[in-house]
Formats: sequence, structure tokens, C-alpha cells
Amino acid sequence: MTPPPSSAVPANPVEVPQARVSAAAPRVSWLQRTLRLTGGKIRRFYLHKFRRSYIEEQSRKREGTCGRCAACCKLLFRCPFLDESSGLPTCSIHDRRPDNCRFFPIDPRDLADRDLIDPTNPCGFSFPSQQRPDPRASAHRADGPHHHHAMGD
Repeated sequence: MTPPPSSAVPANPVEVPQARVSAAAPRVSWLQRTLRLTGGKIRRFYLHKFRRSYIEEQSRKREGTCGRCAACCKLLFRCPFLDESSGLPTCSIHDRRPDNCRFFPIDPRDLADRDLIDPTNPCGFSFPSQQRPDPRASAHRADGPHHHHAMGD
């Protein structure tokens, strides 16, 4: 059996959908975005379970208020408790929301993840004393404010 002629083989046999971003936002592939947001979910879970002191330290550095953009409610998947029916995003369990929602964003890396979802509408929170990572960068860059501590912190 002879292989098909090269013109019969598509140049890109696997089509990967691109993340929807504005023209001004950095171009990030669907796979890059998914991996980045998955890593962020795992990092926040770890911090909430094993690094409460880091979360408390970061919450003292965080400034601003929630602008109710709901971008944080759409990281990797849409929160089932998000209600946008009235036009103003509302959490249907706000008084009982889990800590991962209550303390978001933990640090500038969370803001960079959030910017992948809604790059044209800035978050109401900021960390003025810390540099915000480039949203195009890998979640595992060595030049960001990464902290590696013992599990008992």
C-alpha cells in the first residue's frame, strides 16, 4: 500500500480551537490556556489546604474590591453558582461560598490567570507591591513570585 500524496495530508491534521481573546490581548492557544488554568486550580487548592499562612500574608498585600466581572467564576469552567440572568453577575451562595472563592485572587499569578478569561476588563483587586506575571508566560516560570515552603506552613 502506498502512502497518500502529500497534498492529500492536511498541513495541520489536528485542529485546536484558539482561546477567545481581544485583539489587544496576548494570543494563547487553547491548550496553553487550559494547562495554565488547570495549574492555577491545582496551585490554589494546594495553597488552601497546606499553605494558609501564605494566603493570609497575601491577603494583607491585596488592595481593591471585587468589580463583579465574574471572570474568576469562569476559570477553566463556569461556576454552577454563578447567576448572570439579571445582567449583574451574582453568586447564588455568596454567604456560604468556599474559601477558594472568598480569597481569590491569592497573588498576582491569579490575576494573570483571570486575565486569560477577561483581558479587557481589569480585576478590581491588585497587588501593588508585587509584579504581575505576563499572562502568556508559563505557570512554572522561575522569575515570578513563587514560594516553595514546607507543607507545615
